[in-house]
Amino acid sequence: QWVIFIRLSLAAVFIPEGIQKLIFPEILGSGRFTAIGIPYPELMGPFVGNVELICGLMLLFGFAVRWAAIPLIVTMLVAIISTK
Repeated sequence: QWVIFIRLSLAAVFIPEGIQKLIFPEILGSGRFTAIGIPYPELMGPFVGNVELICGLMLLFGFAVRWAAIPLIVTMLVAIISTK
């Protein structure tokens, strides 16, 4: 099924990105958020990392997928708007 493939593909993107934001905050988390002008980068870096990790795991395991998609959509909209 295509739905399962899409869900697994998105999980494969968001889970490693969330982990990297938490492990390397100076490069991909709060340090990067400071560089692109995100307010409160010390708070938003770990928050976004946790959202990506937790919601990515929810996608992977099929738990409340529609609810998990909402924060991921918001995260991606903010990323697009702040970097373009």
